[in-house]
Order: sequence, then C-alpha cells, then structure tokens
Amino acid sequence: MLLTLVLAPAVPGEEGKNHGGAPATAPVKKDAGVGNEERDAFVTTEVDRTSPYVGEQLIFRLKFFYRIGVTNTSLEDLTYGGVPARDLKEFTYHSVVNGVRYQVTEVSKLLIPNESGDITIPGAVLRCELSTGRKQEIGNSLFGADLLSDFGLQKTESRVLRSRPITIHVRTLPPKGKPATFSGLVGSFTLSAELDKKEIQAGESVTLAMTVTGKGDLSFASRPAIQGLEQFKTYDDNPVTSEKIRDDKLISVKVFKTALVALKTGDLTIPEVSIGFFDPESGTYRTASTAPHKLELHVVPGSAQDISSVIAGEAPSVSKQPEQIAGRDIFPIDTDSYLLKDETLHLLTVPSFIALVIPPLLYFAMLALRRKNVNVSIGLGLTRSATALKQAKIGIKEAEILAAEKDPRPCYALLAKTLNTYVGSKLHLACEAKTADELKLSIQQRISEGPLVEQTASLLNKLEHRRFAPPVPGHEKPRSLVQETQSLIEQMERVL
Repeated sequence: MLLTLVLAPAVPGEEGKNHGGAPATAPVKKDAGVGNEERDAFVTTEVDRTSPYVGEQLIFRLKFFYRIGVTNTSLEDLTYGGVPARDLKEFTYHSVVNGVRYQVTEVSKLLIPNESGDITIPGAVLRCELSTGRKQEIGNSLFGADLLSDFGLQKTESRVLRSRPITIHVRTLPPKGKPATFSGLVGSFTLSAELDKKEIQAGESVTLAMTVTGKGDLSFASRPAIQGLEQFKTYDDNPVTSEKIRDDKLISVKVFKTALVALKTGDLTIPEVSIGFFDPESGTYRTASTAPHKLELHVVPGSAQDISSVIAGEAPSVSKQPEQIAGRDIFPIDTDSYLLKDETLHLLTVPSFIALVIPPLLYFAMLALRRKNVNVSIGLGLTRSATALKQAKIGIKEAEILAAEKDPRPCYALLAKTLNTYVGSKLHLACEAKTADELKLSIQQRISEGPLVEQTASLLNKLEHRRFAPPVPGHEKPRSLVQETQSLIEQMERVL
C-alpha cells in the first residue's frame, strides 16, 4: 500500500514568510510485514506461556486470518526449536479484529520442553492464492474475456504470509524441596495400588498393580520403589502407558505390575508406596502415596513344599512315565500307485469353475453392494444427528458476534438457519426449505411436548420476520434472542 508524504519547501528566509518553492511529495510504502492486521489475510503464532518449567505443558497456536477467497494454501513444516509436539485440534471460526470480521483457521499443538534455556520457535510461513475480486483477463477474442468471464473466473494474487518468531525461556526446577522419591515427573499426579487377590495359598502368586494418573508426560516415569518386600519374591512386568488429550492437556496413565510370591505364611502387608513430582501450577514439590495393603495367606496340605521350592528357585517336578504301545492297526498299508492318483483335477476345469464359483461370487457382490448403500444412508443420517449440537453451538457463537453490530438482521438470519439446520439434522430432514408450520408438524411426529413444539414454531416465525423487517424500537435485543435460541436447542437436545 502506498501513502503520499507531503514535505514543506525548505527555503531560507525571514521567519514566518515563504520565499518560494513548491511542496515536495514522496511515495511511502506502508509496511506489509508480519502481523499486519489490516491486510486481507495474515497469520499469527502464539504460546500460552513464555517461561514454563522443564517438563511443563504449553500450547502453541497458529491462526490464519482471511476475509476474502483463499485457494492453494500451503504451510511449510513447523519446527518448535527441538521440542516434541503433539497434535491438539484444528478448527475454523469467525473473529472480529479492529472492527473487521475475519474467518480464522486455528491449528494448535502441545509442547513439552525437556531441557532448560532459551528456545526460539521460527515464524510460520504460509503460501496461498488470494482472490482480488476482479475477473480473470483471458484475451479479447470471441472466446476470450467476453465469454469466459461469465463463468466467474477470478483473478488471484500469490502471497507469502509470515508470523513473528517466538522466544521461550524454559526454567530449571528449583533445587530445594525435592522429595527422596522424585524422579523427574512434572505435572499433577495421583498414585493408587491394588491386588488382584485378597487370599492366596502358599506358593501362589498375587499381582500388585500400581497406577500413576495425572496431567503430564509419564513416558519416562520409572517404577515406584517398594521397600520392605523381604517376605516376597518379586517379578516385575513391563509397564503400560496410555495417553489422551482432554481440554488441551495431556492426560497420562501408567500401570506398573509386579507378581509377588509369598515366602512365608501368615498375615503379610504390602508397604506404602509413594512418588514425588513437581507441580508447576503451585511451583512446589509434592508427593502422592498409596495406603498399605494387607494380604492373608492360608496354608493347605503340601503348601510347605511349594514354599521351599519357591525359595530355592526350583521348578516343580513332573513324574515321567515310560512310553507304551496302545495297539496296532489290523489293516495293512496298501502302496499301489493307482491309489495315489489325484482325482480332484476334474473339478478345476473351466466349465466346472464357472458353474461352481461365479454364481456365489455374484451373489455376495450384490449383497455387499446393497449393504454398503444401506450403511452409507444410515451413516450419513447418524453423522448429521451426532454433530447437530456441535454445529448449532458454532452458529450461536457466530450469532453472538453479529449481535454486537448495528444492523441485527444478519444475526436473526443466522439464528433462523441454525435452528432450522439443528432440527433438520435431528429429524433427518432438509428443514432449510421448510416453513415454520411444516417444521412444527415434523417435530410433533417425534415428540409429544406441546409447549416445546409451540415455542420452536414461535421463535422461528419471530426470527424470519425480524430478518426481513427493519429494526423496530421496543423489540428484544439480539442478544436476548441468541440466548433464547441457545436455551431452546438445549431443551430439544434432551428429547430428540
């Protein structure tokens, strides 16, 4: 974008008098660098915290803002300064920046730095084609611009959008206050332990399962140490780790299993187990512990020998019996060659193959095609119904933004469309083409709650009237209709 800078004439003379010379003009190019929010499209990157602790979770967000047509988008591979990244989510919404309404595509990642120091995340680079709003010029021939412009071919402009780099200072964990059981865990965790049996016989094993659960990375967590297991022989199993993302946080579960074989009888106790971790929210070290477990052993005859075998590490003995001949075949083995002749070759001839194989294949192919068509039809309906509430919430959020504008009619139109689409998805109807009365009859076939049906038809009539009529003083404010629509959809979600 070019601006014109006007410079007054610089001519020596008496104070307050102009002794000639014309003003000079100089074109000045407006900075079109990164982060310019007055452009038709721009990209930004951010993190939710710039000074995390080692092992603390932080969220990286890339946002692509655009208000005109965009095609052929290409995002260069993102690097995060050597920090491992996990995918969170990608979604699109609308946002108003400096009074300008943009459509925004947001991509978020979960980062967990494992080393202290300064980390620089380079700026994102996104290439795209932006529509200029003008017709594409294709020549002046008969089959040039006059004909092809009618097809709406738009002229595009190539752009390279960049965001600013981000510097993160990763803090080391405080040296003071570390518990003896601390092994490097950062987050918030709980520890539980349970036995798969409460009573066993001497020589049998019982499995102790210790489960660590919480917000944080447990992939490198070590097995909690158990002191005072002299009365058991232990066999550790490989730990099992599971992870999931919830509310943009990494939730981890790690299970450590140990087989315990009692070396003596009587009432035995599994000691308390604890782990230490650093909680970045409070900035302090904490400890999670389990309660002691009591294990009762009951001795049965012969169990003393089993216990002594376990102590000595001997395998249980197995008595061997000499091989015996149970009987002989009374029929001699016939070795004539004609008996070994392959009599199945006649089934593999071409006529036999066509008669025996082709009809079943055709039948199963037609059956599979029919089931596929039915499943696709059912699947589309179930998908619409399952995502109806999610899409309605998106429409209501967009309507809340439009409610703040001077002209409320776009807000009313969006609310009407959101309500129509929600009911249509739930009832598997194309409700955007239905009137309020037709929609009312469709709802009555599914539910018997009269007030809810009347409320839906009344609200839809009100929205349809407001979207075409000029604003009238004394009507409800747009925000009140947004809240009414949201409340109605929540009620219908419980009955549809």
